[in-house]
Amino acid sequence: SYWFPEQDSIFAAGDSMIFSVNFPGDSCRFQWSINSAVDSATTDSVFIYRLARHTSIIDTIQVQIFAPDTLVTHQWFLFHSNLNQAKSELAVTFNPVNEIVECNSQDSLKFSVLVIDGKFEAMRFFWFINETPDTTFQDTTFLYQPGLLSKNSDTITIKIVYNDSTFSHQWIIKKNQTSILPAPKLLFPIKGDHVTEEELFIWQNDSSLARIDSLRSCRFIIQIAKDTTFKQIVSMDTCKTSSIALKNLSGFNQISMAKPYYWRAKLITKNNSMSDFKKCEAPFYYHPLFAKVENFYGQKNVEGFIDLFWVTSYEKNCAGFNLYRSESENENFAKLNDQLITGKANFAYQDRAIDAGITYYYKLEDICLNGRKKFLQTITVTAPQPEKYCLYQNFPNPFNSLTYFKYEIPIETRVRIEVFNVLGRKLKTLVDEDKEAGFYTVYWDGIDDQGKSVVSGIYFYHMSTTKFNMTHKMIVVR
Repeated sequence: SYWFPEQDSIFAAGDSMIFSVNFPGDSCRFQWSINSAVDSATTDSVFIYRLARHTSIIDTIQVQIFAPDTLVTHQWFLFHSNLNQAKSELAVTFNPVNEIVECNSQDSLKFSVLVIDGKFEAMRFFWFINETPDTTFQDTTFLYQPGLLSKNSDTITIKIVYNDSTFSHQWIIKKNQTSILPAPKLLFPIKGDHVTEEELFIWQNDSSLARIDSLRSCRFIIQIAKDTTFKQIVSMDTCKTSSIALKNLSGFNQISMAKPYYWRAKLITKNNSMSDFKKCEAPFYYHPLFAKVENFYGQKNVEGFIDLFWVTSYEKNCAGFNLYRSESENENFAKLNDQLITGKANFAYQDRAIDAGITYYYKLEDICLNGRKKFLQTITVTAPQPEKYCLYQNFPNPFNSLTYFKYEIPIETRVRIEVFNVLGRKLKTLVDEDKEAGFYTVYWDGIDDQGKSVVSGIYFYHMSTTKFNMTHKMIVVR
């Protein structure tokens, strides 16, 4: 069968329009109707439609073909452009706002309608390109691909049918004529190189473009993708210079370590002349310059100190770490370690020089094999605060040459710790000073105040403050 007109959706034009059918077979009967109303005056394959007979904004012309053992139906939708507008009954906004839109031949445009006031379910949307209906889009959004059309300017029309009225809006698209320039030459990386976050992607313009004035304000489009077809793009950036560091790419955080990636570049001048994309022939691989620290944390231990731990998942270029501490988040950081903290995968450091109840800020500094440095991350840990006075038993006990014991005080106070023999005679003063609240450790080497070693036997050490007194026994074995 053959239908005329071939399009199913058309604009009404002139005083009358002809619809016809070419259907094989001699014993056929034709029934024509307008908006479901049968036109009994026409019974052959040609139907003449008088535009003065239209009854609605969109007329439906239908033909039914009755053939032996067969019923065929076909419809045309006829749009009338001269009907009254329903703008007063409908509040909508259009995007783009400007009615004249410029684009390049490689661009794509989105047109849309936002319904502010009106019953959305009672509306129908019809889109047209150069007055040709586009049945692909039948809602509030239309996507325009200029590469599919041949004209230098196109018109996009939206017709909204609402409450037996129609309202239309039109955009004019002007295509900028662009000339193709030589593509940039890619310099690095191009040979399957391993790239660190600090290294530059480098390219340059073709030497034939050296004298073009418009290149003084040109820009470059740089794309990074997981595949050679660039369907899986992870980063796209615009540069005014001929290089960019990997770490400055917009999609740097999406680039995985040691995985293959491809990059390409194109040139665009200020008058919208452009080149094709130039793609690298081999993938590049990201290998970090600095260590990857997965977990950096601190915790209070039972001795009243702060234990710091961190784990690395990558440390190929790492010579070691420095650890810094401050009581302020952004300043006055001081290095804690005298030598680089080295190891593999698991690292630890114990901070003993702390005050009870103070919140400390710690940050790691990664030192590379080539001497470059980078601060990684900062954490906070609050030093423990003793809740009561306490004097612990010494260890080891008995002892020969050295023993130690711990004590805790919850507030600042004067502390005095002394050693006595079994006769109650004082042999040694270990502590006699004002102490801030905190956890402390005292060592005794078995030497009295006279500088002599005590003999084997039982001894006592006594701690006294304004609110606390306690004594423990210890044994010396020579």
